[in-house]
Amino acid sequence: LKTLEEPPPQTLIMLVTHQAQALLPTVRSRCLKLAFPVPPLAQATVWLHQQGVADPAPFLAQAGYAPLAAQALSGDELQELRQAFLSQLARPQALDPIALAEKNEKMDLPNMVLWLQQWLYDMIGCRLSGLIRYQPDFAAEVRALAPHIPLQAALTFQKELLAAQKIVHHPLNTQLFLEQLLLSYMQLMNPIESEHGRSR
Repeated sequence: LKTLEEPPPQTLIMLVTHQAQALLPTVRSRCLKLAFPVPPLAQATVWLHQQGVADPAPFLAQAGYAPLAAQALSGDELQELRQAFLSQLARPQALDPIALAEKNEKMDLPNMVLWLQQWLYDMIGCRLSGLIRYQPDFAAEVRALAPHIPLQAALTFQKELLAAQKIVHHPLNTQLFLEQLLLSYMQLMNPIESEHGRSR
């Protein structure tokens, strides 16, 4: 606080955060707040085209419309892994959480937790308002599943994913960590599995 109140001569101090509300009020009150929102969609699309991304729309959606993050997501290998992972989530009646966790043990765990969070966000959003933010390429699958999920259970799982996100870079055991999240997802999707079984 002393440094913020009396900075050295000819010094500009910049504090960068995506959670300004988490800063102490005494810090916020001593700073000039400047917001840097994501650029307009049209501008981001043009820029990504200039960077060689042929179809920016799905990557912008996955990145929350942040162009630099969208560019990082546009690699073919990462997209293949994502599509394979989400294809499993889209078929809960055939999902084997243990096998999927074992198969993806060597993969980037933060990405998989993020994909789970975005998948759940879209299902809740679709359930409540019909909107799909992150997975336009899986819109049909999300719309098929969303009406059947128990809303309270989905919100509980959302809290579990938020807690997992805080420790995702330092799990004690990657496979067990992912297994637990996938088992929770399967528990959430139990009503859909039951309906599927009755339809047989």
